Amino acid sequence: MRWNLATDRLGYFSLICEMQHQDHLLVTTRQVKHAWADGPKVAVQRLEDADDSESEVSEEEDVSDEESSEEVDDFDCLCLHRFHFSTSSGSSPGPVSFDCESAQQLADRAVFDLKARGDMAGCRKVYTVIKKSEMEITGDGVSCKVRVQRAEVAIAELEEAIFVVTLVPEGAKGAEWCSRTERAQRAAKGVEGWIFTCGSDRLHDFLTKISYAGGIRSGLTNHYHMFAQGKQGLGAFSFVACAAEMKTDRIVAIKNLKLQVNPITIFKEVDMLRAGQGHPNIVRFHGLWADSTPSEQSKGGKQWYMVMDYFKCDLYDRIVEGRRLREKECIPILHNVLAAIAFLHQRQIFHRDIKPENLLVDTSARVVLTDFGIACLVTEQEELKRVVGTVGYAAPEMLAGTATSFEADEFGAGIVLYFMLSKSTPFLAPTTAKTIEKTMEGKVNLRYGCFDHISEHCRTMIYGLICKDVAARIKAHEALRTAYMMSRASMTEPVLDSIPQVQPKKPQGNLPNVMEVSEPSDKLGCATQGHLPFLRKK
Repeated sequence: MRWNLATDRLGYFSLICEMQHQDHLLVTTRQVKHAWADGPKVAVQRLEDADDSESEVSEEEDVSDEESSEEVDDFDCLCLHRFHFSTSSGSSPGPVSFDCESAQQLADRAVFDLKARGDMAGCRKVYTVIKKSEMEITGDGVSCKVRVQRAEVAIAELEEAIFVVTLVPEGAKGAEWCSRTERAQRAAKGVEGWIFTCGSDRLHDFLTKISYAGGIRSGLTNHYHMFAQGKQGLGAFSFVACAAEMKTDRIVAIKNLKLQVNPITIFKEVDMLRAGQGHPNIVRFHGLWADSTPSEQSKGGKQWYMVMDYFKCDLYDRIVEGRRLREKECIPILHNVLAAIAFLHQRQIFHRDIKPENLLVDTSARVVLTDFGIACLVTEQEELKRVVGTVGYAAPEMLAGTATSFEADEFGAGIVLYFMLSKSTPFLAPTTAKTIEKTMEGKVNLRYGCFDHISEHCRTMIYGLICKDVAARIKAHEALRTAYMMSRASMTEPVLDSIPQVQPKKPQGNLPNVMEVSEPSDKLGCATQGHLPFLRKK
């Protein structure tokens, strides 16, 4: 089956259960056997059907079942501005260039021209298709493609029901986000972009799709109200605030990047997040915004924001402020985490920071993976050698700078399972250095009282995931295919303590800038590991 985003929130596990009920022969049952040799090794063995009549489901098919269909959005409500045709000399029109410094100035210039002429003569209706990071434009004498990703987007009102939308792609005379000097040089030559007119009834939808495709907009506070309770999450390079979209009243999360963060770093995070879109357990991206700021601390003269889906709390706060979870409550959540990881790995994405703080709680049995700030492609071998991650959750190979693939994500998932059951982590120590030392040893202790109630299958899963030997560590797609995970993950949602609903206060007019510098001395995140559980007597 293929996911439909409109049905994601109906419940991932109810869909899994429905698949098994309707056609159980499509599901390959596996069993994990845990053995001890030189270290913990996990052997995943297939249990064949009695009649051996069905073929094996491939790993690729397993993951693609959870993937939504590729999003393609088309619009027949746009007109291409007459500027494109007055300078095209009969050939298919291309971008137009004027002595404007930005997409906004280009939009204002286009509005002035149309108002001065008093009509829309010369503008031609076109048909546009937005697919991934590109927009295809077709129409009478028009056939071209425009790259939307990292393009500067601006709007200007022409009249009550019509707006002008400009799109300035990256390029020699396009959007420049990194250097004030280079931006000034390009502005002197004039930016080059595309100019459309759009009816007000379709404007919001069109801009929403442009943002999702990677276009960079400005004027965030003209479109969102941030709630007065302000910061929902604070990190080393950003804070996350709750806001409401003025047009739809939809509640979103806005990640406010600190001024010192290089736009290139922001672009990479957005690229990784966008590449991971299409799965119900990965946070939905809604757009990147950049507003001008006079602060000299900003590398490109911009204050950057990322807009994403909003969730009430993360798994870390949920556990710390509540209680430990029982095994039957943990397994559906673990299934969510492993499903997201398997989906990312199929797309060659290595998240590198799987931890409870990066798992947003939607329901008692559904979490959503977020924060792609240090994610990378597994093909970037030099990047894999960087020592990054969060101490206490990072795998030994990440701490040693010897990672060659993305198995460290499964290691983090195992730590999350351990944390849900115990409110602690297996390598908790008084200092960061000692925690790293214990992680490198890789000894997992399940002799605490909080683990008395868990099954042998659960113990096997913990040992299989939190495994020092990368070759023996169980992979996400293998774990998802075990009979244990498949039977437990489709259970009815457990009942947790009630999760408090956010009661928005009076909106604020402006989002605050983050001025202070708090860049860590190394690339390792801070350890948030909980408290050591009660140790069971021998």
